[in-house]
Amino acid sequence: MKKLLYVEFSSAHTEIIYSFLKALEAEYEVTLLIHEKSKARVENLPARFSLRTLSDENYLSIYKETYRQLQPESVLLNSTQGRKVRNLVLNSLFSKSQFIGVHHNPENLYKSFTQKIINLKFKKYIVLAEFIKLYLKNFDRAKVESFYPLRYHDQVTLKPADGFHYFCVPGVLELARRDYLGLIDLVHLCRDQLPSNYRFVFLGNCQNHDGLQIKEKIVNLELRDRFILFDEYVLDQVMLGYVQKAAALLPLITPRIKYFKEYFETKISGCYSLAFSYQKPLLMDEVYRNQVEFAGHAVYFSKENFFESLQQALAKKIESTSKFDQIFQDCRLLEFLRQK
Repeated sequence: MKKLLYVEFSSAHTEIIYSFLKALEAEYEVTLLIHEKSKARVENLPARFSLRTLSDENYLSIYKETYRQLQPESVLLNSTQGRKVRNLVLNSLFSKSQFIGVHHNPENLYKSFTQKIINLKFKKYIVLAEFIKLYLKNFDRAKVESFYPLRYHDQVTLKPADGFHYFCVPGVLELARRDYLGLIDLVHLCRDQLPSNYRFVFLGNCQNHDGLQIKEKIVNLELRDRFILFDEYVLDQVMLGYVQKAAALLPLITPRIKYFKEYFETKISGCYSLAFSYQKPLLMDEVYRNQVEFAGHAVYFSKENFFESLQQALAKKIESTSKFDQIFQDCRLLEFLRQK
């Protein structure tokens, strides 16, 4: 089999690695080179995948040594931006391997000087949604394909209590990325209408980022019994346990957040892939009403109809489509990698 070196220099974006590995295993002998801080998140990988680690201090020397030993036909970067990837490119200009990159901030492909250097070596980019591929339709310095990471480890160790309807918000509690405060306001507004078994679950650590501010507002509005919160890192097994039982998932991307424009045009929330994979409704701000990407999963809410939208999410049936079929996505990815 052909050799592929799969690299993540940072401790971010590990949630997509399992999907890529499962897709690649049909045609590649894969070595995963990952940040040491992320090792715990991939410890349960099948033995057929080789695993090596690096740190912020030794990332380039470890990469070069691993590359020299493997001599892979292809190198896949799990995130393809920033100083570390630039340094990799400057040390790989004469390498004969194919370099492919997953890109999470594609607007940088047009305007970042560092990205222009990276583009010297990377001639194929993968984005994580079709609407992002469409955004890059005029980008002519590399080929672009979309891939939906739809696979997750199903080693659930915590099963949420039965008898409740869980409305879940996966992710780190950052106000710049998700409108937690807006959701709390909506829950407060319709608190008298909400059945007693409705629970809103924030699947992030309240002790980090903006978690304490978010928790304080919930407590001040006397809504603590409506929310399930965590004061520690939420393990993937716990997160997936709630997602599997969720009535709906909430990306909480609204015009009120700092990075709304980026998410609306060029970025995805991990919430989307979870919804597509587990066939869950997406409870979304009405500003997304004309986005065809989410039409099959979305239930739209506003301040005026929030309670009704919860009812609609509970009743919504998700129809399977080939677009969100794992095998279809795997074949699309492999075909893209085969292209010259």
